[in-house]
Amino acid sequence: MKHKSLLIIFVLIFIISCSLPQVSITQATETPIPVTPTDTALPFLPKPELGLPENPLILALGPSANSQAQIDATNVLATQFKDRTGYAVVTVIPDSYGSIHRLTQRRIQILF
Repeated sequence: MKHKSLLIIFVLIFIISCSLPQVSITQATETPIPVTPTDTALPFLPKPELGLPENPLILALGPSANSQAQIDATNVLATQFKDRTGYAVVTVIPDSYGSIHRLTQRRIQILF
């Protein structure tokens, strides 16, 4: 009887110790926050409104022999456009179609 009760106590201690969860306490570590490119990027500075002297409309004509008559006609068009709309206009007469492609990267607004 004495051995039975000792055995029962031993088995109960064994069962209790096996079924208890193991708890380990560790200190929390701070997760580093990665720096994104937008955190260090310069703020976006919008262009002035299109048509102001700081951001004029670009009027371009197709390439030709660049005769004085064509230059005068382009200046007349730009002057009339400015007088009627109030927008600032810059005229450009490219010397080749490749120049037009380069100019479109600057965003030509008016092309004849």
